Amino acid sequence: LDFEGSGNVSSTIYDFDTKTAIEKLTVSSGAITYLNKAKIKAENKLSVNQTNNIYTFKDNQINVNDLALLFDGFFKINKSDYSVDIKFKSKEASFKSILSLIPAVYKKDFDNIKTSGTLALDGSVKGLYSEKTYPAMNLNLVVTNGMFQYPSLPTAVTNIQINTKITKDQGSLD
Repeated sequence: LDFEGSGNVSSTIYDFDTKTAIEKLTVSSGAITYLNKAKIKAENKLSVNQTNNIYTFKDNQINVNDLALLFDGFFKINKSDYSVDIKFKSKEASFKSILSLIPAVYKKDFDNIKTSGTLALDGSVKGLYSEKTYPAMNLNLVVTNGMFQYPSLPTAVTNIQINTKITKDQGSLD
């Protein structure tokens, strides 16, 4: 983990600029691995209001392997819970970007894989977070006419169509 941050932390309101790089990040919970040796790069500007405990995201981008995500919104610390309103979307509309999240694909000749197709990815997290409730969440993923082919293989995987909308209302994770 390489992290660099700057800001006037002695002020009650200030901007905190950060740069983060992680060469290999693995995120697991139980038997499920959500990220496996993913390469992370992030440049973020966080507006900090220490008086009201509000952290507002400004000019933020995070790259997970080849997928660049832009996000904005805020996170607020309350007395007994947290208020969250964060939106994100993909920066570029390339099928290859989402394909980079599959560990086996990303590690083996990723730069030489032929791809085509478009990608639209966006989502949000909005509401209260506490021991008893989680904020509402949504994720939209659309891949149109996706195709990929390894250079060493004679044929391509073609006609990949994905239209996914995942939502979870405010409340229990159940």
